[in-house]
Amino acid sequence: MSEKDKNTPNVIPLKRAKAYYEISKDGSNVPVEKALFQHSALCQTFFPYRSQAKSEPPYKWERDQGNTSLIIQALDQRNPQTGETVNFGVPYGTKVRLIMAYINTEIVRKQSPIVEVADSMTAFIKNDLKLNTDGRTIRQVKKQLASLAGCTMSVFFGGEETNHVHVKRVNLVDG
Repeated sequence: MSEKDKNTPNVIPLKRAKAYYEISKDGSNVPVEKALFQHSALCQTFFPYRSQAKSEPPYKWERDQGNTSLIIQALDQRNPQTGETVNFGVPYGTKVRLIMAYINTEIVRKQSPIVEVADSMTAFIKNDLKLNTDGRTIRQVKKQLASLAGCTMSVFFGGEETNHVHVKRVNLVDG
């Protein structure tokens, strides 16, 4: 490691510290327009951190936490250009987590299950997700959106103590 690298601060801890400062300076009274929302089931059980091996169908991700279970199933899709059947796999990583935080936040703010997004991918990434619009980021977001569009999510609440299980199955992208 060079001397310059030793003296260069790591960006992630600085961003974290700045966010902590911004949240705490107002006595933890974060304005609603600056808050992000996430469903409690997704806070407990969420998308995988890394890409899952796509060795054979069905491509799915399962997680249990307490009385909550999550199953994400990647479904086959039709490639409109080639007509081939493709499977993009289970969504994963930071980009899909940010996308879901944005979607859930918009649902809470607007009190509507319909989330309008920008007309272009670049505008969505820059204005809504607040990310850089370099080629790498655009490719990553496109891949995760394609995966998200081609999956279903099943959330199970309850268990042995309650004698009731609530099941919610959802296609995250309707159109």
